[in-house]
Amino acid sequence: MIGGAIEPARLGTKAAIEAAASVEDAEAAANAVV
Repeated sequence: MIGGAIEPARLGTKAAIEAAASVEDAEAAANAVV
């Protein structure tokens, strides 16, 4: 039961980290263009 609740949270954290990394990459690319 607990493991079932933890796994989605772990996946959500991984997705959030990947999304944040994508935002940073986009900002870096925008800065490079400017």
